[in-house]
Parts: sequence; structure tokens; C-alpha cells
Amino acid sequence: MNSSATPARVGLKPLIIYCCPESGLFLPIESGDFPSFFEIPDIAVSFSAQSKGWARNLAANFKLFTASDESNLLLRMNTYDLILVHPLSLNSLAKFALGIQDSLPSRLFFEATRLGKPVLLNDHFLPALNDQMNPHLVRIYRKHWEGLISGTISGFNLENLEQISVKILRNRTAVAVKTGERQIVTREDVIIAAESLEPFRVPAGAIITDLAREEAEKRGVIFLTD
Repeated sequence: MNSSATPARVGLKPLIIYCCPESGLFLPIESGDFPSFFEIPDIAVSFSAQSKGWARNLAANFKLFTASDESNLLLRMNTYDLILVHPLSLNSLAKFALGIQDSLPSRLFFEATRLGKPVLLNDHFLPALNDQMNPHLVRIYRKHWEGLISGTISGFNLENLEQISVKILRNRTAVAVKTGERQIVTREDVIIAAESLEPFRVPAGAIITDLAREEAEKRGVIFLTD
């Protein structure tokens, strides 16, 4: 065994994108909020959250990035295993859905999706159908949400975060069935990849069955060739 080889990572390194909710309610972040197999998260703070002074509270416990660190953080995106938008503001939700990239959260979101990283959006401030907000706006924001949630993008809350993250941890690379010298990608492999919220990394020369392609299209799974 080569003793100089880099040991396999056993946990997940998250980046948390911290937006300022429209309510102005500060949502504190504690290490205990996250699964035990999470490494200590890094946090990117939106300009509006920073302007409220919340960055100081977060910097006491986490490595913090602000808009001035954007270029450096974009270069580091591949070092993170998953991205959590926590909390998610409705303003950022609309920007994500409409493809607007004029803020630190929106640019990080699109870089994460470009890289095929799992992106988890906190549904805490998503308006309910019976919310006191203007019903027209409720429908618009919920339509934005429904349009985003597919493929590598999923909703979450602190109650189901561990369950979702376990799937990502276990299924980092979907397993293809090996037959002879070539690998066959089946519908079941695609289902596993969909649950992991990651693109399906297909070995070069693998055979992808028609059922696998149909399932991938239905679930928003992207095939990437290694």
C-alpha cells in the first residue's frame, strides 16, 4: 500500500449560503444543527445579511466569506461536497429561478449547479398557501420553488437534513453493474443517483439502457462521462 496516498474522506464538507429573510428574522446557525458526519461548514454571507451585522455573530464559529471574497470563493467551490442555502430569502429564490446572477448567493448557486454539486434549499421561509402574503405573490414564489426542485437541487429543513445527507454520503458515485469488459447502467442505478442529488458519473464506454435514459429524464439526472 502506498502510504503517501491521500486517505478517502468519510464526511461531507458543506458551504452554507446565508441569505437575509424578508422578515428580517435572524436565523442563528449552530454546529449542533447539522449531522455529525458534516465537517465544520464554511459560510458565505449575503450583502443584506452582512449589512445587518449578522456576519459578526457567524464569524465567531465559522470561516466566513463575504462579497469581497467572491472571486476566491468561486475558485474554491469544487472543494465542497454540498451547498446549503440556509436561510433562503424569497428574493434569492426568485433570482435562482430566473437565472439572475447579480449577488454573491446567486452567483454561488449557479456555479454550484454548473459543477453538479448537490444544492439544498431551506424551505423555512417559503410561504404556505394560506400565508398572509398577497396570494398572487405566494403563487409566484411557490412556482419558482417547484421549478427549481429537481436533479441536484432539493428542499430541506433541519428535521430531514440528516436523512437527505446520508443519501448523498452513501451514493457519492452511483454504482454501475459490470458485465464483461463494459459496464451497463440500469434504471436502478439512475434511481440511486437521483437519491444522491448528484450527476451520474458514467465510466467511458459504458452502456446506458433505454430504461435508464427514460428514468434519468424523468428524475432530472445528468450523465457525466469520466
